[in-house]
Amino acid sequence: MINKFKEAIFSKTTKAVSLIFTGNASSSFFGIIFTIFAARLLGPENWGLVAAVGSLMTIFVAFGDLGIGANFFQFASGKWESDKMGVSRLYKTSFFLKIVTAFTILALIYVLSPFLSQIIFASNNTFLVLVSALGAFGVLLLEFQIFAIESKRYWGKAAFLSSLTNFFRLTFILILASFGTVNLANVLIVFAGSSLLAFLFSLIWLFDAPKLENGWVKLFRTSAGFSGWMSTNKIVSTLNSRIDILLLVSLAGAYEAGIYGAASRLSIGVPIIMGSLATVFATNYASLAGESLVAYFKKSVVLSGLVICGLVLGIIITPVVIALLGDGYRQSGPVLQWLFVAFLPFVLATPAVNLLIYHFKKPAIVAILSIIQLPVTLIINYLYISSLGVFAPVIAIAVANTLTLLVSYFFVFKLLNK
Repeated sequence: MINKFKEAIFSKTTKAVSLIFTGNASSSFFGIIFTIFAARLLGPENWGLVAAVGSLMTIFVAFGDLGIGANFFQFASGKWESDKMGVSRLYKTSFFLKIVTAFTILALIYVLSPFLSQIIFASNNTFLVLVSALGAFGVLLLEFQIFAIESKRYWGKAAFLSSLTNFFRLTFILILASFGTVNLANVLIVFAGSSLLAFLFSLIWLFDAPKLENGWVKLFRTSAGFSGWMSTNKIVSTLNSRIDILLLVSLAGAYEAGIYGAASRLSIGVPIIMGSLATVFATNYASLAGESLVAYFKKSVVLSGLVICGLVLGIIITPVVIALLGDGYRQSGPVLQWLFVAFLPFVLATPAVNLLIYHFKKPAIVAILSIIQLPVTLIINYLYISSLGVFAPVIAIAVANTLTLLVSYFFVFKLLNK
């Protein structure tokens, strides 16, 4: 076991992960500090609306993604030198389609904003929906650029871009605070617009004029199955993880959403860290086979185990972190601790999920699993928010993550033993 830990810690994978992790840890740090400042200055009720906008923004991104970035990553990873022309053609076409889908989502949300505002926020004011659309537009373009840069294995640059959004958010909130102009509208514009600014910055490192290359239909038809299932999985998994804030706003009010939203934002480091691991796992799973694959899978599980130790530390230091938010958020402490517990199966499931997607090319399994989880998440929240309040979403997350853990490892062991 000691040898396995040494191998995991000093491997090339860990070095790559450390580059991504450094940037993503910075993103987590900036995001947490932004949360502390914004939540303290706005109060739980207004912060609940910011959290709701963040969740709605992420849901819009999921519907506009269409698996384009993941499809490009799958095709281009490790091929920039061996098939530079083919990868360049696919980048131009993928970038063009991503821009088209981003503008399409923006236009659709604008048209539907009165209806969405009534359904989600019970208000005729469309500002919250429109600012969510602006944020989604920026994230869609930024995420594609990050996928493309990661496919070149420029881990440090990709991680730096990932951290820029929260860096800009923190910078602008400090500027607003220094001028005494912090209010809900300004914070929301900063929150949503920072991703678009980070996207513009990404063009420094990777840009080729977007256009539809000849044969683009055939090119995408060959990978339509992979892209379709990846898109389905992203939509449903995003609904599973983000619908809780919107349900809290609707069923319990903005104050309760603010209490839960503060804890949720402070736990952002967990998915960011696992995203760092998953990115590197994916590139290696796509190229390994046989005994090397099994050995690498075991190594990835060990690395996930190290993250578990970090979660335990997070549970211990939670009271100190929550104290920074002020007395108004004291109830967020237990919520954050139980969120860390709920993330334990998510962390352990990450190696298996990525193996299914990027080696066995079985995104359908993960997508169907997410589809099954959605009604479970909705039912738990609808039934128990009235009685358990902010802890109902935590229970739903724990159940969904445990289901993912069990099902993903079942299929991994089955496929590895064939």
